[in-house]
Amino acid sequence: MPLDTLTPQETTPAQPEPAKRTENFVFGIPQTGLEQKEREVLANEPPPLGPNSELMYIGKPTVRYDGPAKAMGTGKYTADIHLPGMLYARMVDATIPHGRILSIDTTEAEKLPGVRAVHVIEHVYGLAELRDPKQEIPSRYPVIRYAGQPIAGIAATSQQIADDAAKLVKVHRSHRRACC
Repeated sequence: MPLDTLTPQETTPAQPEPAKRTENFVFGIPQTGLEQKEREVLANEPPPLGPNSELMYIGKPTVRYDGPAKAMGTGKYTADIHLPGMLYARMVDATIPHGRILSIDTTEAEKLPGVRAVHVIEHVYGLAELRDPKQEIPSRYPVIRYAGQPIAGIAATSQQIADDAAKLVKVHRSHRRACC
């Protein structure tokens, strides 16, 4: 029998039906009334949560031990913590929405006292990539695809030094113009 005359059931092998279970759940808005409903779910799905009265944390007030201290201005936030040897970071971001980076000069930033590292990003993975990476023109630097895209990162002994070093990084890029 020719393949084009077979029905879809005859051409594909039978797949086993996944194991399912039936469970009840509460549906609706409390002010207008709740009702019980049934639904089928896969057997490997986790069971539904019980009522809030039976749960330990969900639906219960949480004690904020640091709340009064933060309200009075005496509490510590993450930005208030300064550890020995701690470094501060600053990203150098793209200022144009689209273009190609031709070169990046970090020598002035690296010479600045207090700068510990300057890292040039060679490729931005997972963000603004072409569907077919083979169509991308090979480059040492990422193609700028949106304003604010990270280009380089700086680590320094203070936030002010990191900010100053970021201003010293020179990015030479070509601008692409929109068609027509």
